[in-house]
Amino acid sequence: MGNQKWLYRIDDKQFGPVTTEEMKSLIEIGRVGPQTPITEEGSENWISLEDAHIFTHGDIDQKEPMVREKKDGFENQRLVERSLDVPHPWHRFWARILDYMIFAFFFSKFFIYILPLHFMSSHMVLMSIIFGWVFVEAMFLCTWKKTLGKWLFNISVEHQNGQRLTYRDALARSFSVWWLGVGAGIPVVSLITMIVGCVKLSNNRITTWDNKGAYKITHGKLSWWRISIITVLYVLLGYIFLTVNVWIVQYTMTILPKLWV
Repeated sequence: MGNQKWLYRIDDKQFGPVTTEEMKSLIEIGRVGPQTPITEEGSENWISLEDAHIFTHGDIDQKEPMVREKKDGFENQRLVERSLDVPHPWHRFWARILDYMIFAFFFSKFFIYILPLHFMSSHMVLMSIIFGWVFVEAMFLCTWKKTLGKWLFNISVEHQNGQRLTYRDALARSFSVWWLGVGAGIPVVSLITMIVGCVKLSNNRITTWDNKGAYKITHGKLSWWRISIITVLYVLLGYIFLTVNVWIVQYTMTILPKLWV
């Protein structure tokens, strides 16, 4: 029973296969309703969801099927995921911050050198790093389902069927996070978008970008050794960036005035 897979139809379009547990998740979020046609994979006998005895009356409620979102002018017909686990918004936040810090540690000098001197500031460097991370994060997600920060926090990103994201999907997701999640690193805007994203994740148990792409986010247990490594990295990188920020200020105050003479 637990290994059954199902196909379902919405507006004469077929979706699936999904497992029984995934079907129950779709019921919970209103993606499918009592009258939605379903069939077991490999069968041509289509019945309404409410007539499938494997789903109890407690599973099936009277929610209206949710409105599909638009993506690039086309209806997004992919599954919409709502994790049944606790969403852990703070785990995801600190994992992303750690990713930014690690990426900045290796590439901050590159961004400092390519930025025009009159744009030199900690804000400009930060915004450049956040933008550059979009492309690197996508590469990590399509290869390993996680970044280093997500690996340490035991978080993975994948499709509903467990498959890795394509680079195109991962890049689209990273760009959505870049703009909707962290506001491109723009002061004040970034703070607002992060607060809004945290509230939505806490209330809806899924972010806008993961809902739009129908991605599944899984959280594992944080063991003591993960917490230890995370703590050491934050302390070490925090000290390094504090030193670098002081250097940038000193550089700006000593070099730029000479350029204006």
